[in-house]
Amino acid sequence: MPQDWLPDSDELRQAADYCVRQRHPNLRIWRTGKDRLICKVWFGAEPPPLKPPQKTTSRFRETDSKRVQTMWSGDNQSWCRWDAVTGDYVVAPELNSES
Repeated sequence: MPQDWLPDSDELRQAADYCVRQRHPNLRIWRTGKDRLICKVWFGAEPPPLKPPQKTTSRFRETDSKRVQTMWSGDNQSWCRWDAVTGDYVVAPELNSES
């Protein structure tokens, strides 16, 4: 495949795959390497359509129930508390007062 076709190679593969399937339903166009498309025979059932992976991380919580409510800030050299209004940790004067 010429180098100037590489940015459009996905569209080229899909178009070639469509034409090849019209010729014979068991033929498929596959990408091999960075600059090659090849025609192969496909045996078996149609593969399911690709789905984007679901994000299951709990990094972004909808509630603050499990969030650490206080933490030490090395930047400010002080204790901070979680502020739900700003969505960030803020300096907590009540935790930093020296008694």
